Amino acid sequence: MRHWRVGSLSMGILLITLGITLWLAHFFEWDIEQVASLFIPFLLLLIGTEIIVHSIRSRREQALIKYDIFSIFFTAFIGFLAVILLLISSTGLFAAMRQNVFAQEHEIAVEPFTKLINESVNKVVIQTNDAQVSLTNNTTNELSVFGSLQTNADNFASDLDYLNVNQVGDILYLTILRPTEYYGIVNTYHHYDLMISIPSQLDVEVNSFLSQLELDLTVITANWDIAGVNELLIRTDDTTNHQVKVTTEQDYSGELSNWGQTPSAITEGMYQWQKTFGDGQYLITVNEVWDVVEVIN
Repeated sequence: MRHWRVGSLSMGILLITLGITLWLAHFFEWDIEQVASLFIPFLLLLIGTEIIVHSIRSRREQALIKYDIFSIFFTAFIGFLAVILLLISSTGLFAAMRQNVFAQEHEIAVEPFTKLINESVNKVVIQTNDAQVSLTNNTTNELSVFGSLQTNADNFASDLDYLNVNQVGDILYLTILRPTEYYGIVNTYHHYDLMISIPSQLDVEVNSFLSQLELDLTVITANWDIAGVNELLIRTDDTTNHQVKVTTEQDYSGELSNWGQTPSAITEGMYQWQKTFGDGQYLITVNEVWDVVEVIN
C-alpha cells in the first residue's frame, strides 16, 4: 500500500515560489507589502489543492494518506506571518515607518499672490497663524505675498491654497491658512516663510506675531498697529511725521536707547519707548519687540 504525505509538496512549492518572488521583488522593486498579502490566498489554494488531489488519488490507488506535520506547520507559520504583515500594512504602520526612515525636508516656492488695491480699501488686517512672516511697505498700489514652504510631507502640492483674502467694507482681511498636519508614529510639519508687502498709504493691523518688520517711515502715510515682532527695523528722515511707540522687555538696551527717551513701564517687565517725529500725524504701535536691529535716521 502506497503512502502519501500531505504538506511536503506544499512546503516545497511554497519555498521555491517565495524565493523566486523575493528575488524578483529585489530587481523590479515590487512592493513587499503587496507581495506578502498575495501569499495568503496562494497558501490556502496550495494546501487545499494538495489535500484534494491526494484524496482523489488515495481512493483510486487505495493509498494511505499521512500528514507531514512539520511541513504543514511551517507552511501555516509563513501564512500567519503574511496575515500579520497584511494587518500591519492596513493600519499604515509600514508607510509611517518608511517615511520616518527615509524622511526628507522639502522647500517649495509657494505661488505668489498679488492684488491691486483700489480706493475702496483703507486698511489691511493680517492674521499669520504661527507662520513666519516678514512685513514691509512699498510705494505701489499692489499688495504682494510670496515666499516658501518647508515640509517633510511627500508629494506636497506647490499650488497649495495658503492664503484667504476677504474684503468687508473698506477693510481687507488677509489670513495665512494652516496646512493639514498628521500626528502619529511619524508627524508631518509645515513651515511657511513668507514676505508680505503692503502699499504705504494703507492702515495696517497685525493680530499675531511677525518674524520681521521693516518700517520705512519716509513713505508710510498711515497708522500701523503690530501685536508683536521678533526683529524690527525702522527707517526715518527729516520728513518723517509719525508718533512711534515700541514695547520691549525691561532689560532692553539696544537701538532705541539712541532716541534719548526714558521708557515708561506699562506692565510687569515690559516698557514702552515713545518718540514723535515731526507733528506725529500717523501712529505706529509695535508691541512685544524682542530686538530692534536697526534704526536708520
